[in-house]
Order: sequence, then structure tokens, then C-alpha cells
Amino acid sequence: MKKPSILCPCRNTDITGKLSELMQLIQSPPPDALKTHGLAREEYEILLPSAIASLTGRARACAQKPREAFARNLLHRLRDIRELEDIEDMTHQAGRRFDFRVRTTGKRVVVIEVKGGEGNSVTLGDRPPGCDEFVVWCHLTGSLQKQPAVQARAIVGRLVKVMVNESEQSKRYDVLVIWDSLCGSEVRRCPDSDQKVLPCFFLFPQQQPTISTLYPVVHTLETTDFPQMILRSLKVPSERWKMHTWQVEVELVRPKADWKRRVTFRHLGSGRSSPGDLKPCRPLQVPVSTR
Repeated sequence: MKKPSILCPCRNTDITGKLSELMQLIQSPPPDALKTHGLAREEYEILLPSAIASLTGRARACAQKPREAFARNLLHRLRDIRELEDIEDMTHQAGRRFDFRVRTTGKRVVVIEVKGGEGNSVTLGDRPPGCDEFVVWCHLTGSLQKQPAVQARAIVGRLVKVMVNESEQSKRYDVLVIWDSLCGSEVRRCPDSDQKVLPCFFLFPQQQPTISTLYPVVHTLETTDFPQMILRSLKVPSERWKMHTWQVEVELVRPKADWKRRVTFRHLGSGRSSPGDLKPCRPLQVPVSTR
């Protein structure tokens, strides 16, 4: 029997059943609907894939700017309440490798890369020199087909995969923010909050997993600034911060000839952990040590 996920505890409600009905309607519309638009069944079936692809691309394009605007507004709010000293907005610069660079009042430099949750785009940002915290902010557009926990696990898996690749020396992440636009809504209630949408934070190892450091120490809320700043700005009581925070433990092992990696999720609020299966690191080349 599959164990229940400890990640992102919000769940979709029964409205998800209507999604299947809508999908069936789109795939097999009644003849009268096709006749109204002057379409033969054969024409509809030919046009349907292109129409879906076009709508999907349009939806992703429309989501990009609102994601950046949402993050920008929140960062400016942090500056207004004196959590940040300054904000460098890179979103309009061609060839940029991250979206925002901010300096906290504690003089720490935090770099934020804003992403959706689709594909491998979450791994495209680079950690710049002089960065104290590298944050990947995944602002999901709200999927009723997948639970947030499923998306969070997939995103973490993609990030960890590049972290154990020797050619990706800049790919060390400190914090992942999962912010789903449906969380806290009528269709997906947050079990820890009856208020607005709240993010989930995933804290990564403090250094890159290498052959010299097989099981690096993981960040905590005390070794990072960004999660605390966000939670304070949302007026979440400090005793509830751990309920929205998970540690991502990464371990390298070599049971036989090849190296493998294991990811364990540990929920700070409950202390519960969920170890994953061993996955091969090849054809990635495991780093010998950090440079």
C-alpha cells in the first residue's frame, strides 16, 4: 500500500471529477455542437490537437508575466516593511540568468529565479557569484489534474538531478518556493490555514553533494532568510512556520559499481520523513568535491 505523501498537504476537492467530464466533452462533443460551427467530425478530430496546443501555449505565455509581477509585488512589500534594503529587477534584461537580486537588512544577497512548474525550465537559472541564497520560486498556475505534492516532488527531483552533475557547478539551490494559485481556494483548502494562499518552502543542502561530502548538511529556517521574510510578511505566526517547511536531504551512495542518489523529505512541523528510492546518477558525473 502506497504511503500518503507528507508534502504540500492541501488536496483537490471533488470538483476534479468534473474535469474528466469536461475532457470527455472536448474529445467527443455532441453532433449538434459541431453542426452549429459547421464542422464535420473528421475535420474536428484533425483540428483538435492543434487547437489544444495553441491554447496551451497561450495560457503559458499569459502566466509568465503575472508570475513575475506577483513576485515583484511581494518583494516590494518586503522592502516597504524594511525586510529588504534594495531590489535589482532583471526581468526586462535580455539574456538574464535570474529574475531578481535583493539585499536583506542583514546584508545577505538573495537571488530569485521565478518559474512555473512545467518541464525542465526550473533548472535553467544560474547561481551568480556572491549569492548567499539562491531561491527557485515556482508559481504554479493551479492544476486540478495533479495534486501540489506531485508537482513539488517532480520539481525537487529535477533540481537534485542537476545538483549531482559535475558540469553544473553553478546549480546549487538553497530554497524552493512552491506557490500554487489554487491553494487556499474553495477547491483546495489549506489544512493549516483558513486565510489566503500560503507557500510551501523546501530547504536544500548547504553545499553540493559530492564524493567528498556524500550527505551534506541541510539548511534550516535559521540558516536561510528568505522563507522567514515571506512568512513574516504574510503575518503567519512564527510557531506555524515549520508547518509550511520541508527539508530536502540528498545522499549519494555506491552500492555497486555506479553511484546513486536518494532524496528524503523531512517535514519540520511534524518531524515525519519520506525517503525516496535510490536513483542512478549516471550518465551524470558525480562531483569529487566542491570548487
